[in-house]
Amino acid sequence: MIIWNSIKVDEDSQKYAHIYTKKRDDGWKSKRMKRRQYTDLVIAVFLVLLAALSTPAYAEDNVIKIGVLAYRGEEEALTMWTPTADYLNEQVPEYTFVIVPLDNDNIAPAVERAEVDFVTTNPGSYVGLEYEYGVSRIATLKNLRQGNDYEVFGAVIFTRADRGDINDLRDLKGKSFMAVHEDAFGGWWIAWKEFKDDGIDPHREFSTLNFSGFPHDLVVYSVKDGEVDAGTVRTDTLERMAEDGLIEVDEFKILNQQHVEDFPFMLSTRLYPEWAFAKLRHSPDELSKKVAVALLTMPADSQAAKAAKCAGWTIPLDYNPVHECLKELRVEPYEEYGEVTLGEVLGQYWYDAILIIAALLLMIFTTRRVVGINKRLQYEIAERKRTEGKLKRSWDFVQTIMDNMADPMLVINVSDYKVQMANGAARKHLKGNDPVKMSLTCYQTMHNRDTPCGDQDEPCPLKQVIDTKKPARVMHVHHDEEGDDLFVDIVVTPIFDENGEVIQIIESSRDITEIKKTEKTLRETSDYLEKLIDYTNAPFIVWNPEYKITRVNHAFEHLTGYTSDELVYKKLDMLFPDSSIHETLGEIDRTLSGEQWELIEIPILHKDGTIRLTLWNSANLYGEDGTTVLAIIAQGIDITERKQAEEELLLERNNLINILDTMADGAYIVDQQYNIQYVNPVLKKDFGQLDDQKCYEYFYDREDACPWCKNPDVLAGKTVRWESYSSKTNKTYDLVDTPLKNPDGSISKFEIFHDITDRKRAEEALKQYAEELKSSNELKDLFTDILRHDLLNPAGIIKGFTEVLLNMEDDEKKVYLLEKIEKNNEKLINMIQNAAKFAKLESVDELEFETLDIDAIFKMVVENFKPMLDEKQMSLDFITDGAYPANVNPMIEEVFVNMISNAIKYSPQESRIIVDILDSDEKWKVTVTDFGNGISDEDKPMIFTRFKRVDKSSVKGTGLGLAIVKRIINLHGGEVGVEDNPSGQGSVFWVTVEKA
Repeated sequence: MIIWNSIKVDEDSQKYAHIYTKKRDDGWKSKRMKRRQYTDLVIAVFLVLLAALSTPAYAEDNVIKIGVLAYRGEEEALTMWTPTADYLNEQVPEYTFVIVPLDNDNIAPAVERAEVDFVTTNPGSYVGLEYEYGVSRIATLKNLRQGNDYEVFGAVIFTRADRGDINDLRDLKGKSFMAVHEDAFGGWWIAWKEFKDDGIDPHREFSTLNFSGFPHDLVVYSVKDGEVDAGTVRTDTLERMAEDGLIEVDEFKILNQQHVEDFPFMLSTRLYPEWAFAKLRHSPDELSKKVAVALLTMPADSQAAKAAKCAGWTIPLDYNPVHECLKELRVEPYEEYGEVTLGEVLGQYWYDAILIIAALLLMIFTTRRVVGINKRLQYEIAERKRTEGKLKRSWDFVQTIMDNMADPMLVINVSDYKVQMANGAARKHLKGNDPVKMSLTCYQTMHNRDTPCGDQDEPCPLKQVIDTKKPARVMHVHHDEEGDDLFVDIVVTPIFDENGEVIQIIESSRDITEIKKTEKTLRETSDYLEKLIDYTNAPFIVWNPEYKITRVNHAFEHLTGYTSDELVYKKLDMLFPDSSIHETLGEIDRTLSGEQWELIEIPILHKDGTIRLTLWNSANLYGEDGTTVLAIIAQGIDITERKQAEEELLLERNNLINILDTMADGAYIVDQQYNIQYVNPVLKKDFGQLDDQKCYEYFYDREDACPWCKNPDVLAGKTVRWESYSSKTNKTYDLVDTPLKNPDGSISKFEIFHDITDRKRAEEALKQYAEELKSSNELKDLFTDILRHDLLNPAGIIKGFTEVLLNMEDDEKKVYLLEKIEKNNEKLINMIQNAAKFAKLESVDELEFETLDIDAIFKMVVENFKPMLDEKQMSLDFITDGAYPANVNPMIEEVFVNMISNAIKYSPQESRIIVDILDSDEKWKVTVTDFGNGISDEDKPMIFTRFKRVDKSSVKGTGLGLAIVKRIINLHGGEVGVEDNPSGQGSVFWVTVEKA
């Protein structure tokens, strides 16, 4: 496959290599001119095939820049092509590839200044860059449309379906027309070419010619809305817009409709190759080969291919049809195509010019000599002077012509090899030095040697011309101004005297160094292609019309078990089992008649007797007549394991159907066209029998696809879970949609219906309960506000009046009663405050933390309790040293207040309290040890619960203090606890907080 395409490119390149020069057959009848024509043709072919031969410094730090035509803006270009750069970074890790978005105006300057190393662009832009700057394609894009890949595209010319006055292209004369952009290849130039071929000048014969700009959709909308009579867009635009629901295809009429096999899109024009990926001249060949291999092996399901909306890349197609299109339209770079300049005429016919000039000189010399003989002696001197003047002018004229020739040219004396004339190109080669004035010989001038050429490597053409008296052609090595070797093609022509002896020789040399380099590169490329074929993973075989094998690669050897030596020049039938040999040979006969295989399944007989199933495509290699088949090239894929997997998949599918038939939940399978492939009995019971209905007809009684349908997501490989209510069954279903791979490789949707009607009803009831609970919480908040405000106010008033009465009363009995009132009122206030505080904490979900020293907070709390400690004659010991930074909220002080308060309340007179802060990995553990009565094991789990208080005969409380402690510590992400005092009497209360 690869060989065929490469040869095809070479043939087409030879056909179209010369862009300006059109040689007429009757102008090249001489043998010398035919040789010159062949040489020019070869040079042009080589230059077209491999334009970039030099390898200057191409990037710094191995950064390779890929310029892309950003026809929809830089952002979308980066989105589309950056994954390609990432892919190349993986495949060619010694370089770093980056994307450089370029618009229509700056892509050519960027290439000219070598600001990028590779470029990918549309065909019209590519051929311009190829012509102007010698970029060369290494791959062609495989565009992905409707699930298939296409390497070619065209344009569609259309009008509204209701336009009865427009039925072909000629009906567009005098009508308004719209294209995408005046420089858009697919959006205008392709259609313009069709108009021109049909004798229509759109710029003069259309009433208006408008350009919408990108995207192509704008042209479609303008035609649909009647803003213009007709328009053109690239192929697949109408189908894509219809698929997206933007238009109906029946709204439009296609003009000049074409039908091409295996091309499914509406078409009005010829087909042209897709976008090209090309290298610049300076990009190294070795790097270009690696990039080409990476692109050609890019998987169609890779992220790079998906982002570029393609199926990868293929070997470069023939872009000469694009050249021809641009030539005929005379658009850049062929604006002046067909105009022949004087320089081109001289460049093609300089051999004839030299001969004519030489003959003219000889004629003038002979004429003047005859005239001189016939003149009288007294006029001899005057006549000689006039003759010399004319000769000088003729010589100057000859010198002017020679100086305007591009190739170096010398006139050399045969007697002493001295240079008698040197044109401008020869003097430029010598840095402006004139070999005539310097009296140099030809071998001194061009070879820097002191003796005439004569060795086998550089035979002297002058000797050959003197001996044969005929023009000669040789190849020599000259040297440029830096002393580097230059390969030159030398043509020498004799100048005769009146006796027919050679007296001088005209030597013309043409630099063919680049051709030599090209030949070397071609050899290297040929070697590279040979290796690429040999080591590709796909089996590859070539056979001739006699059914004999002429070439196989290593993958084919692995497929068959035979070596290349065992296969080459053997008959093809050795590769096929008896059961299918006649059918297979029939398929091979079709290739000899000019057909090509697209995907043909052929069994291959392995050397060990096993049979491998393979898929093949083929290409034909034709002779010069374009019809005679010289060889058939086929490339295959071993699908044995895939076929086995398909059979296993089919078996699994049948097993799945059996399982689904017995499921309690409903289940069905639907394909990409909404055709139901299976419905289990549960769904048939709910929705009725299936009668060739689409899924939306069966389940929802709709006439078209459901807007909420999950098919696109599922067919793209996603599993989707959602809920749906069916009015047909008055049920709610929990639906799970999963992609299901079919044996033929297509994807269907498998959907499970789980009836959740009862659950939904329960959820509604739960929702109602939540609303009621919300109302209950609002009542609780109201009660908290009453506690905080309405109850504290009268308690505070009681406290104030009680203190006044105590100060006024002297009666001991009344004082006793007032103190009782004051003490119980204080408990009431404390209970209300704790209850309000706890209610507030219950509504808090999270706190804001800061770094605080908990030792300093604890010591401040203890300072406030000194009166209570003194009243009970108790001591408090701190066993701390230094700072203890923690992530806490200032509310942590309330924890320490409750811990110290409880220790004082529940400890006997004259006892001790010990406070310590311990290091517990990522937390601080704060302990408060008392020497009271302690807490029993059965009471310990309850003391941190609100309104749960261990009964103490000497102290009564609300039971909220430790509940507040636990709530605050929980909000800090810490823990609380109580243990027995190790000394044997009392308790150790502890909390943990996170270190800062």
